[in-house]
Amino acid sequence: MAATLRVTEDTVVRSYLSTIDPAAFVAALQRAGEEGARELADTPPAILDLESVGRLVASLGQAVRCVSLNHQTIAGGERGKWEAVGVLDNAGDGLTLIGAALEQTAVRSGRVSVLFSDEAVVRARRALDQTVQNLQAGVWSFGHEPDIDRGVADRMAADLALLPPA
Repeated sequence: MAATLRVTEDTVVRSYLSTIDPAAFVAALQRAGEEGARELADTPPAILDLESVGRLVASLGQAVRCVSLNHQTIAGGERGKWEAVGVLDNAGDGLTLIGAALEQTAVRSGRVSVLFSDEAVVRARRALDQTVQNLQAGVWSFGHEPDIDRGVADRMAADLALLPPA
């Protein structure tokens, strides 16, 4: 933490840790790790056709774009900031894992099927789910008419439905 903030360890302890309950913080980290591991274990890999993969890549790209267009929510409070960072993190990891899956794809009989790992499914699902929720709630917007935001959210929700459910 000190290295990230570019301050001394003493400054971190005096300035930042005094506002944090270390036991609660460690417990929250442990719970989050366990929940993430459970979600991953409960998620099957998915086999999708190339058109569906293209739709998911486009939706993940729109999720990233949506965060960049709504940068003011990042500064607007802790929850908005961490939701935005979570979408970027999950979308980035999802796109990376989809790219790796595409690299491993073989064309058989002129038909292309792509095997998504369980982690690719989880990351893509998290990014799209949070983006759809924020668009539908009016927290995020593409800066156009509300009908456009609803249309994008509907399309992302349809693309999200291509993945196994949570």
